[in-house]
Amino acid sequence: MGDRQPFSEWIVRTVIAAIFSVVGFLGQDIYSEWKAEKVLAEATLDRLQVLSDLLNESKSIFESQNYMAQRLMQMLLENHAKEMPQEALGYDETFYRMREHFLPAEVELQTIIRSTTINSLRRVNQEMSKWLNTDKVFKSRSQPTREREFLAQQLRTLELHLNQWHDKYEAVIPTDKRRSLVYLADEKSHGIGFPKGIEQVVEKVIDTWR
Repeated sequence: MGDRQPFSEWIVRTVIAAIFSVVGFLGQDIYSEWKAEKVLAEATLDRLQVLSDLLNESKSIFESQNYMAQRLMQMLLENHAKEMPQEALGYDETFYRMREHFLPAEVELQTIIRSTTINSLRRVNQEMSKWLNTDKVFKSRSQPTREREFLAQQLRTLELHLNQWHDKYEAVIPTDKRRSLVYLADEKSHGIGFPKGIEQVVEKVIDTWR
């Protein structure tokens, strides 16, 4: 009888050790899976933050360019009242038709407006298009929350707007120095406008994600 107790204790210890080994293995597996999911979530959130930065940059560029366009329009009204078209044509068409009457300061301002379209605005639009073309998460029609569903709708609208913007840019800007701006939802109605408030929608999703 005295020899059996140590043997039974050895069995118990062996079983307990095996249980702890299995639990430890499962724990490591669960932790590794959790860590991988966390890394993926952080990477996905970082991608959305990149879009947020691009949207804010685009807004700043547009507002700055729009301010210059307003300035040029005011200069034309003050300096060329008789030559100005009587109908409402919008900024770009007005600048286009009035180009031959421009004073040196007006030529300079129109050149800066055009350069902003060719350089800053086109670059940020190309980067946003690249982001949208590679997105596999946020544009999907199947989303877990209402905020994400609305964001997906806005992103699809943005993608269409940018595609139309690139098309119009290639059609009018490179071939004619009198063209300054690429607007879609203006008097000419050449396409759909930039989705209003998309910057705030993206920020809201980022905040709820965290």
